[in-house]
Amino acid sequence: AKFDPTVSWFAKGYTFVQFWVITYASLELQTQHLELPRSLALSAFTLLVLSVVVQGYWLEGRKRALAVEWARLVALLMMMLAAPVVWAGTDAVRYLMPPLMAYVGLSGLALMVGARWVGVTRPRLAQRA
Repeated sequence: AKFDPTVSWFAKGYTFVQFWVITYASLELQTQHLELPRSLALSAFTLLVLSVVVQGYWLEGRKRALAVEWARLVALLMMMLAAPVVWAGTDAVRYLMPPLMAYVGLSGLALMVGARWVGVTRPRLAQRA
């Protein structure tokens, strides 16, 4: 059905966890945005919006969801590597680096495990009543 796509349990679980992480990050950004450089806050906001779009790809069962998720993680990694240079002297960059590295690493690991053992790209057929 067009409006009720069949997606894997991995996609549902991964998206659920990502939703909560992104929700927490957006609430933190909302409370801290006045203390951050404007360009950092806008970059973070852009990545959060992109994350929600990618979650939609997963839940719609789109074939490119895995590739788009990898692209999002690479974009986040590139932003993290550039952050100490672009926003030098900003304490937030120093404090955000370890949790963001852990997030990218754990998300990448989950994607690799999901692709290898769970079959991210092979949705399980749901029984319809």
